[in-house]
Amino acid sequence: MSALRRAVAEARCFVQLFSDDDGGRMRRRLPAIACCALIWPVLVEASDRRCASPVDLAALDRGIVPDAATAEAVAFVYLASIYGEAHIRGELPLRARLSDGIWTVEGTLPPGFVGGTAQILLCQRNGTVLSVIHFK
Repeated sequence: MSALRRAVAEARCFVQLFSDDDGGRMRRRLPAIACCALIWPVLVEASDRRCASPVDLAALDRGIVPDAATAEAVAFVYLASIYGEAHIRGELPLRARLSDGIWTVEGTLPPGFVGGTAQILLCQRNGTVLSVIHFK
């Protein structure tokens, strides 16, 4: 979930909580409070709703895929099984960048080559593969 969507969802919760359209009777606000209490962990923990699935409590605070080296290693395994190990070795080194809890891992082309490389999107929190594509 993008930062804008998260902010809109939070704003809706708070507007519903604190609006005075019912004369200020708090008991009518209880359903709204319950709603916010239920969705708040999802809004805070998952920047992308596809990454909202539960994670073992033993997982690190930084998620199952905590750093670029791990993202690149996981990506290599997936990409090699799809496109062949020799092909993906030709796209090494893999480059990973993190944005909003999603690792984007892409291959690189040797100097002077034209064409596309493999790309995979991985959820930092739980390791879910969100997308796999090979550009031409």
